[in-house]
Amino acid sequence: MKTFKVASFAALVLAIGIDVNASSVLCFKNHYILEDPACAAPLQTSTVGTLIYARGGPSATLLPDGRLLVAGGLDWAGAVSSAELFDVVTMTSTLTGSMHQRRGGFTANLLSAGKVLVAGGTIPDPDPDGYVLSTNSTELFDAATGLWSVGAPMSAARDKHTATLLENGKILVAGGRNYGALGGNDGVLGSAEFYDPTTGTWIPTGSLAVTRDDHTATLLQDGRVLVAGGESRYIDGQSVVTASAELYDPLAGAWQRVGDMQTPRSGHTATRLPDGRVLVVGGWGVETIEPLASAELFDPARNTWNPTGSLNEPRGAHQATLLPNGMVLVAAGAAGGFNSPTLPYAVASTEVYDPATGAWTKTMDLNQGRYWPGLTLLADGTVLVVGGLNIIGTTPTFYLPMPLNDVELLQGLQ
Repeated sequence: MKTFKVASFAALVLAIGIDVNASSVLCFKNHYILEDPACAAPLQTSTVGTLIYARGGPSATLLPDGRLLVAGGLDWAGAVSSAELFDVVTMTSTLTGSMHQRRGGFTANLLSAGKVLVAGGTIPDPDPDGYVLSTNSTELFDAATGLWSVGAPMSAARDKHTATLLENGKILVAGGRNYGALGGNDGVLGSAEFYDPTTGTWIPTGSLAVTRDDHTATLLQDGRVLVAGGESRYIDGQSVVTASAELYDPLAGAWQRVGDMQTPRSGHTATRLPDGRVLVVGGWGVETIEPLASAELFDPARNTWNPTGSLNEPRGAHQATLLPNGMVLVAAGAAGGFNSPTLPYAVASTEVYDPATGAWTKTMDLNQGRYWPGLTLLADGTVLVVGGLNIIGTTPTFYLPMPLNDVELLQGLQ
């Protein structure tokens, strides 16, 4: 990382007219280009370790003992079953038990008992002429033994779904796509079900008003779940992106349509802010070759959406997390596209959103671009970025996703 030095802090203040009364804001927003004792540690990213196996789209679940469970994802040959435990103190990874099923595009949730539930995803098609199939299988990881056990199957095979931990400890799974299904909406699902960890069973609940996959689901402060966007169906292999949104009430077991987003999008992120609003960022829109830079806010008091500041760099397949200071970090992603002025590339930049101003500030670049990485906020306010996919061999008609095994640590964000 390049750091720009100046003769003195006072000289920089005089040169660019900074308000010294806003020093705390200055330090956060600008200390990545300023070495000054009044500021916290400079914003920086460094490669701190490596995974044993390169993988894109893995799950990255922080366990109660502080270790990070990294499981599944995609390598050069397709979905993988291996899992490893990354020690965030020594920054080393050790293999643990492998899942019973190779899978990508699945969900992973930490349960109240400390176990990790993985559900669904895509698995290899046993037909040599096939590609992938969706699965309804689930597994449970026990950190005490390092082993996986087979869980009860979901009622529907699905991937690109969402899985949300509810206030009562149950897991709500909604939507997704069944690649093995024929007919209606080309396998895009509207069904929903929840997992009860006390009984280890799945229970059907009300269906979504709009079928969707590659959407987001966010737990609101009042216990309801906001689902937004995604791909509602496929026509001749092309996805139809939706702006629709709906709310799930766990007490009623039913969904209610709310106002549509300003922009249809899929492959976006959604982050609940400290004031209860939900920030939706990026993704791909309707018939857009390149991803979106736009962002918008959902107001749960009015069930309405309002635009907010746009990203400095458009992206989809990125990650976002709420920082301890109430700001939102967005990192990595994919951009560009075929038949566009910009060829496909993996995004290296990171940006921070300030809810008070509605503006984005570019912070630092990762050591290499990546999309579908694992991203985990640690207890000290630093952020781990794990694995993901880079893009190599890009031409106007071809690109190759390259799985990564490096682990980067982002510091100075808190």
